[in-house]
Amino acid sequence: AVLDRNILRILPVEKSWGPDYLRFALLLEAETASEATWGMRLAYQKTLMNTLGGEFLAAVDIGNAPAAGVNFYQPLDPEQRFFVGAGIDYSRNTAPVFQNNEKLAQYKVDRGSAGLWLGTNIGSLGQATLGAIEQYVSFERDVGATYWPEGNTHYFGWRANLTLDQFNRLYFPTKGWGTRLEYFNSPDAGFSRALVAQSVAGSVGNTVGLMTFRYTGSVTGNLPVYDAAKLGGIDNMVAFARGQIAGDDIYYLGARVEHIIGKLPLGISSDLRVGINLEGAHVGEFYTETNLKSARFLNSTSVYLGGATPIGPLYLGFGYSTNGSSNLFFSLGVPFSRP
Repeated sequence: AVLDRNILRILPVEKSWGPDYLRFALLLEAETASEATWGMRLAYQKTLMNTLGGEFLAAVDIGNAPAAGVNFYQPLDPEQRFFVGAGIDYSRNTAPVFQNNEKLAQYKVDRGSAGLWLGTNIGSLGQATLGAIEQYVSFERDVGATYWPEGNTHYFGWRANLTLDQFNRLYFPTKGWGTRLEYFNSPDAGFSRALVAQSVAGSVGNTVGLMTFRYTGSVTGNLPVYDAAKLGGIDNMVAFARGQIAGDDIYYLGARVEHIIGKLPLGISSDLRVGINLEGAHVGEFYTETNLKSARFLNSTSVYLGGATPIGPLYLGFGYSTNGSSNLFFSLGVPFSRP
């Protein structure tokens, strides 16, 4: 006997937009401990350049930290388990010099780099890369007194990176974990730099917890002042101004507890949260704020309102440290870079 059967037929239709994309990003930051900053990013992404899924990305940043770069990503197999990449980038950042909570000087850091790397996509967990990079750095005093020597340098090095991300949201996750490992070694420059970061999030009802550990420091030699580890800013000892503390061998631990109290206004569907962030850090060697050398541990406690908006995370809060610093802060948009 022939049984009656229902047959589901799926006919996929290619979307009308793409495979080329224009992307925009915006960042606005203000804090009482330092000057306000802003940035805007415009990027062009071209996907599906060939049968294996090659991609091209060009981006330009304007604002307090201008930057530009082009990157190429080429998978080596149809499953995109392995790939090669190449990129050329330029950026201009500032390195402030703080002492006793007072900004005494500021340096300009112009950095250009060209790199080539091999990588693997680790399923849905993340990505690992290993590559070579040539860097050029110009370090010059911008304003204030001379505290560090100026000059230009270029050096070759090797960089390895592992990034794993299992958070359920890009910003303000309610569960998951993330791992980030980076190692850069340059015999030419006489130093190697390591970054180890681990975060985990979980929730009970409308209460969310997030804990983060991070280490940044030198494995060999000492980090140069233009590539120092830094503290200050949101999720990085927010009682201090962004970049207020620069040094080597910095350990950081932060514990955030947030309670969802509703939705953001203006029709934004994201959660509105009130939170408290308890942060601590140990600095092995201070390049700025050397008056804090006697403090074995630094602390920061902050309370804030926050939520995810269409242009990135939103924070409004106040941070205080018994080490002698406080900071009223506001941030809206995508963080272009992280310490």
